[in-house]
Amino acid sequence: MPLSTKGISHQIISSLITFKVENLGTINDCKIVINHLIRKFSEPLEKEGLQKKYISKLVIDQSKAIKEHLFPVNEIMNHLLAMPLTENKDVLANTVHAYLENALILVYVTKDEDNQLNKFGFQRNMPTEYSDPKSPLYGDVWARYKCSNLFSNIIE
Repeated sequence: MPLSTKGISHQIISSLITFKVENLGTINDCKIVINHLIRKFSEPLEKEGLQKKYISKLVIDQSKAIKEHLFPVNEIMNHLLAMPLTENKDVLANTVHAYLENALILVYVTKDEDNQLNKFGFQRNMPTEYSDPKSPLYGDVWARYKCSNLFSNIIE
């Protein structure tokens, strides 16, 4: 039986509570579980037709394209780890669910474009401009594509 987005959201909260509240396991234990669950969330999201997708206009064959997350999974994981756990589990799981539905956007790129992201150091992280309130790219989920000169290639 496949996993559900609701169930995955609850599992993420359980992992966070186990580590942060109950002080069981290590940060690495928690990160590995959450990383896996974030990636698994995409499967039922896609199956339900709810996953947003973009593609580079340079991609000729989507089956050979590199599937990237618009917002790196590492950044999503760090956001979840920083969440305050002050609400009950259902409220927290609903918060995680809503966040992941909006954050797990896929972008199909060519191998060269993927290498370009890596060259700029954006494989796992957002550029510093994303977190700088003085930058025009502050809070812009497309910041790593804009900083690596790939944004103009992307279409919905």
